[in-house]
Amino acid sequence: MKKIFIPAILLLAGLIVHPAAGGAVLADQADFWTPYQGLLDRHLSSGVREGIDLTLVDYRGVKDDPGYAEMVRRLEALSLLTLKGGDDALAFWINAYNFMAINLVIENYPVESIKDIGSIFRSVWKRPAGKIGGRDYTLHEIEHEILRKQFSEPRIHFAIVCASLSCPDLPGEVFLPGRLEEQLEKSTAAFLPHPGKGVRREGDRLLVSRIFDWFEEDFEAGGGVLAFIRSYLPELGEKDYSIGYLPYNWNLNSRLQ
Repeated sequence: MKKIFIPAILLLAGLIVHPAAGGAVLADQADFWTPYQGLLDRHLSSGVREGIDLTLVDYRGVKDDPGYAEMVRRLEALSLLTLKGGDDALAFWINAYNFMAINLVIENYPVESIKDIGSIFRSVWKRPAGKIGGRDYTLHEIEHEILRKQFSEPRIHFAIVCASLSCPDLPGEVFLPGRLEEQLEKSTAAFLPHPGKGVRREGDRLLVSRIFDWFEEDFEAGGGVLAFIRSYLPELGEKDYSIGYLPYNWNLNSRLQ
């Protein structure tokens, strides 16, 4: 068999040119997501919006940052044919969702809410959010057809961020296969105790994020919503709480300009 030699100049920050697929192969996720990690390092800050403590995103700063255009280019050029399965795929698609949510906002900036990008004919979740491997993906497809359908992992709901005040906070680090368990635990443990958007106890009643309403079935394998919450908030004990839902604030998780 004739060997194919790839010139060293084609090796670039986690990407190599794949002669057969005609695209770029994901060689190392930490290197591949370097531009995105740089955006997180430079454009996230802690703050309070509408009474909610959260991590804020400087979307204007991201838009003008060369790292943003580079990350868009890398995703467009990527060949998904050699993306590994398991934690490699799960980490990749979590990062892809979060970056694509940012991309949607930036392409339509300024907006007050990510939901304003949609219309009565097509919600924002079903609008093209960006290209991966040369084709358009929507946030709906990544969340429901890939993450939820292909992985039995309820903690994804505290790792993917829909650019809104009541969403989980955008993590300051990209998700990586070798650290995925630790990072999913960290995101979940940070979100649930948050009284403004995670879980708030009021006597015999728990007010919880609407996430637990919309995706209740995803928590059934672990004993249900209340069992899942108790595993992170043991101080709740075994009391039989009634469940209510916190209002969901869809306003953009943006740093005020």
